[in-house]
Amino acid sequence: RQGTSRFEEYFERRSDPRGNVYYWLAGETPIKDGNPEADSIALKENKITITPIHYNLTCEKELRRFKSSAFSSWNI
Repeated sequence: RQGTSRFEEYFERRSDPRGNVYYWLAGETPIKDGNPEADSIALKENKITITPIHYNLTCEKELRRFKSSAFSSWNI
């Protein structure tokens, strides 16, 4: 399952060999969801994870309205 943990980032001030200052993005991902099946736990254990997801933004209510309106002949 896809976990809900988030990467907590911060920037580290560093210097390169020539003394130039730069900032390095660092951070960690604390486990907050507590789900033993979450991919975040497997990642912390250095395992590979595959989480199939489905993303559908169709507004079913509006689609039904279109189908029952003047657009009904459009074969939506």
